[in-house]
Amino acid sequence: EHIVDFILHSTQWALKNSFGQELKDGNVHILDPFTGTGTFIVRLLQSGLIPNEDLPRKFTQELHANEMVLLAYYVGAINIEETYFSLTGKY
Repeated sequence: EHIVDFILHSTQWALKNSFGQELKDGNVHILDPFTGTGTFIVRLLQSGLIPNEDLPRKFTQELHANEMVLLAYYVGAINIEETYFSLTGKY
């Protein structure tokens, strides 16, 4: 998780300093091409880099995750959805 957190914050820094945008901004799509159990998306949601008021938009429109292994897909979907629901209170 520490490495994932470092990558997320480094991405935020690079995006802000190179493009003048942040992960929370509209039309900044986030793609996790090898989602596995969803660690990157879960840690992103928990990181505070996306404020709670932006979470519904980001979650429904700008977060993209792909996984080919069926069991990992199910685990990832549960982990990501539970994290989102626990942060927003929307079930």
